Amino acid sequence: MKRLLSVLFCIFATTAIAQAQNIVYFPQVADGTQSDGSRWGTIIVVTNPAPLGAGNSAGTLNFIKDDGTPLIIKWQNYGGRGSDLTNSPSPSIHFELAAGQTTVFISAGELGQSTTSLQTGFATLDSITPFSATVIFSEFGPGGGRIAQAGVLAATPSTKQEIIAIAPSPSGPSNIYPPNTATSAVALANPGTSTANITFQLLDSSSFQVGSLVTRTLAANNHTAFFVNQLFPNTAIGGQLRITSDVPIVGTALLFQNNGQFATFPVFPLP
Repeated sequence: MKRLLSVLFCIFATTAIAQAQNIVYFPQVADGTQSDGSRWGTIIVVTNPAPLGAGNSAGTLNFIKDDGTPLIIKWQNYGGRGSDLTNSPSPSIHFELAAGQTTVFISAGELGQSTTSLQTGFATLDSITPFSATVIFSEFGPGGGRIAQAGVLAATPSTKQEIIAIAPSPSGPSNIYPPNTATSAVALANPGTSTANITFQLLDSSSFQVGSLVTRTLAANNHTAFFVNQLFPNTAIGGQLRITSDVPIVGTALLFQNNGQFATFPVFPLP
């Protein structure tokens, strides 16, 4: 009898652990208005890919600021079943989807209704069964017209990854938009419980290291973003940026043009 109880306990414990492990990460969320009048918005699309008739599944989206505190954004929800988000902005969204159902969460900045300055951070999606999800970023000019829009899939935590690295000619890079040409940018989030010690290595197209290694720390549950030329100033480069960390982190890469238009890059895992 003792052995049977022990086996049953192990089964239930394993099931509980498995249920808690469906977490996906979105390394960049942005909403609000910059000082120059341009505006950012975010769309999150979530689908339940289970076979039709498999039943409902619940999920929770959690939003975290750069400094690890709750990120509160006003969202509107289209599809799915969940609480009314219009008048009760929250750092967490709980929802339920039937098999094959899709829901869309649209931020106030995307809808042109943001009343806050730009807020950035990252998001997690926690669910018992796996969901398919993507984040779409939008940027609008001071006049309200859309400048650019791009989608990003959820990221997997890793200790070794790389992005395509493009940095402009050394002509006084801006902290807002790089001058004269396109440049790469990267957003990183540390979803763990300990500080990440991160090393950046810039390689040119011939695999030669450019400049010295750059190190940064990212506290637990924190987020950061920067241009390549902020890490390696006065460097003109086309190659790759290798990112290694002593704890798993997640990343999203972007390519900005000098007029503010941008596209997203894949983040490649390294062996």
